[in-house]
Amino acid sequence: MSIHKKFLSPIIQALLWFFIYVIFSLVDNSHYLFGWIIHNKVFYIAVALIAVLITFLQKNIGYSITLGNICGLFLGRFMGDYIRNQSMLKITEDMSAQKKYELSQDYGVFIWIECILASIIISLIIELIKKIIKKIRRNVS
Repeated sequence: MSIHKKFLSPIIQALLWFFIYVIFSLVDNSHYLFGWIIHNKVFYIAVALIAVLITFLQKNIGYSITLGNICGLFLGRFMGDYIRNQSMLKITEDMSAQKKYELSQDYGVFIWIECILASIIISLIIELIKKIIKKIRRNVS
C-alpha cells in the first residue's frame, strides 16, 4: 500500500470532523448539543483524534466512530429536543423547582456520546465475528 493511500483516509476523516465542527459552530450553535460541543471543543477534538488514529490501526473501527459521531449529532439534536419537549409538557405549577429542572434537561449530549459508544461496540463485534469466521474457514480447509 502506498503512503498516499495510507494517509488519505485519515486525512479525509479528520477533515470531515473539522467540517462538521465548523458547520455546527457557525450555523446552529444556539442548540444545546452544538453549544456544548463548541464549549467543550477539547473533548470533541480528542474524540476526533482517537477516531483518526484508530483508522491507522483498524480502519473499520475508525470509520464507525466517525459514523457514530454524525449519527449521534443528528439523533442527539432531534431526539434530545423531542425528549425535552415531551418532558416539559409534564411540568405543572405545583412541582418543585428541582422536579422542573429535571424535566427540562436536554439529553442531546448523552445521545451523541451513546451513539459513538454504540458504533464502537458494534464495529468491535463485527471485527470479532470476522476473525471467528476467518479462523473457522482456516480450520475447515
